[in-house]
Amino acid sequence: MKSNLQLFLLALILLLATTRVFAAYDIKQLKKLFTNVQQRRHIDAMRRDKLNQLHKKKLNRVILRGYVKRSGGRNVIWINGKNTLKSNHIYGVKVNPESINDHDQVTLTIDGKRLKLKPGESWLRQNIKADEIKAP
Repeated sequence: MKSNLQLFLLALILLLATTRVFAAYDIKQLKKLFTNVQQRRHIDAMRRDKLNQLHKKKLNRVILRGYVKRSGGRNVIWINGKNTLKSNHIYGVKVNPESINDHDQVTLTIDGKRLKLKPGESWLRQNIKADEIKAP
């Protein structure tokens, strides 16, 4: 019985001690952690603009870094250090993650033209030839 009382008193002392520490914070400083509706809209607009700029930017060199082919989920492809987890468009390149064939090739669409690359292969905009573009 005595140990229960000691445990209760110890818990009460700890509770009071921590309450005093938390009371020392200025609530105005805590507001800096949160945004209001207008600030949130501004942040979201900046993100959308950044994503739009990424999609509009055209790459002179496209490198297929690799892929993960999943049996029970969506495939993921890496192009120039970016992946297709959030979008199938990377720097103006349309990537079809489900297009991985038996020859380890991935179908990409660049400037309306389709081509197939294997991991480690690259495509240069200035050196494109008609035979590099694969028919759909």
